[in-house]
Amino acid sequence: MFKIILSVIILSIAIIANGDVNYQLHHQNDRIHVIADFGKQDKNIVELHVPHIICGTNYDKQIKNLKLQNGSYNVKKSITTTKNHSENLIIEYDLVNSEDCKKTLTDKYYHFFDKDKFYLIGHGAFIYPKNLSDKENITININSDAKEIIINNENKSIVTRAINTKLENLNATLIFGSNEFNRKIFNKDLDIIIWGDNTDSSKSLFDITNKIVKIQKNFWKDRDFKKTIVFIINPFSDENKIWGATNFGNLMLNFVSPNAIQYKDFKNFLAHENFHTWFRANMGFIAGPKYFTEGFTDYFAHLINMQNKVISKDDFIKKYNKVLNRYFSSLYKDATDEETENMFWWRKDAQRIPYVKGFIIAHELDLKIQAISNNKYSLKDIFFAMLKEARVTKSKLIFSPELLLSYIKKVTEQDLSQELQSILKPNMMDLNNKILRNYSLNYKDIQIIDYEFDYIKSISCKGPARIIGLKKDSNPYKAGLRNNQKFTGIRSSISNYEDLSQNKCEIEMKLQNKKVIKYIPKTKTIQIPFYK
Repeated sequence: MFKIILSVIILSIAIIANGDVNYQLHHQNDRIHVIADFGKQDKNIVELHVPHIICGTNYDKQIKNLKLQNGSYNVKKSITTTKNHSENLIIEYDLVNSEDCKKTLTDKYYHFFDKDKFYLIGHGAFIYPKNLSDKENITININSDAKEIIINNENKSIVTRAINTKLENLNATLIFGSNEFNRKIFNKDLDIIIWGDNTDSSKSLFDITNKIVKIQKNFWKDRDFKKTIVFIINPFSDENKIWGATNFGNLMLNFVSPNAIQYKDFKNFLAHENFHTWFRANMGFIAGPKYFTEGFTDYFAHLINMQNKVISKDDFIKKYNKVLNRYFSSLYKDATDEETENMFWWRKDAQRIPYVKGFIIAHELDLKIQAISNNKYSLKDIFFAMLKEARVTKSKLIFSPELLLSYIKKVTEQDLSQELQSILKPNMMDLNNKILRNYSLNYKDIQIIDYEFDYIKSISCKGPARIIGLKKDSNPYKAGLRNNQKFTGIRSSISNYEDLSQNKCEIEMKLQNKKVIKYIPKTKTIQIPFYK
């Protein structure tokens, strides 16, 4: 190990002129050892950026053995103190597989390291001083036994072991190493890379991914850019219907189970994630609140798939009925957008609300725009005008009701200001009576959970979650819960959008003092809209 580290240090000295900040990454077995040279500092005490919770994932759990070559490191404050700031600030640390990496590889986006393959996600791999400017020059060199290394940076994927970039691009850098990649380039505008041992379904994966990318580019008439799509096949999971993804510029990184391709939902997942090329909070052409970036994206993904026969009209209706069920049976439907966004990464059952709410809003808007323009225009035309301007001005638009109204008026010459507010707050009684010609609106009764306390206020209050609005003689009160008790977790044995007339449910409350209280909740009957 000493020889390895020594060789990496020698290499770092040799390339120091190539950049102001130098990272040496040495991959061995299930870890990567990092030596980072930040040059001379103006002060003895420097605060570091250490990746923590990103997209709900604890990257700091994979950072071990951090130390300073010329001083000490305060773990709690992420501060380095050098003995002599006239010398270079050099830190070392290990990146290792987290304990639950194998179980959550397809939905947590962790880094992964093995003896002959690895990948790193930039926003969780690199530690650096907070005083660095975005334009700081960065050099990354990699020493690994993996036969091939692909680095994606600044929307380019190249086979290399060293790159120069800027700090502003560091978080969007992805590094993949493997003894064998399954890779296919389509007309130089689509690069698909499959990282994993299971390549039996590679042809199907290549074909459906190429089709989805192509039809979405044609949908927007926006074809002149290269897209890179990487599939990380979970080498541990036998479960098939698990997948997740994240986007970096024109790169889409997918984490999937080995046989995910066989499921129809997987095609809609791919369509959703690729559609973030245009609608996305960080690097898309149109950003905005999550009900837009996720919900409108989900609507267009399914709409385009239906129009191109990737899914059928019946499939689209099944999806929409599921959306209606999830939204109108959810405890979160009355939460504000701000409350929902604040809960997004730490309340898993709240994460679906922006998706389903935005889907309903987008669909109702689409139908309204078609109606006021006598089918001359649709919601697509509104966003086509926005994207055209974003391309011309090379700027990102921020979605808002005001922006939407201005473009609706610009395209259709109609004013939708009075109708828009009701559309933005979905109401089952205001839904269109007919969609897709043959399907009409109906209603059914279902039973849902009644927690018997104010669920939204309890989990969204300032400070630790605590019980608010609990009634005496209620089931949770009889089980031992009391108002103002602090709790760290709440779990139900079934989803809140399932019909409780067919299922029995148990609530489990984990209090801050680690005591667990269980009770059978009451149910209440509500109406749910659906189309048939």
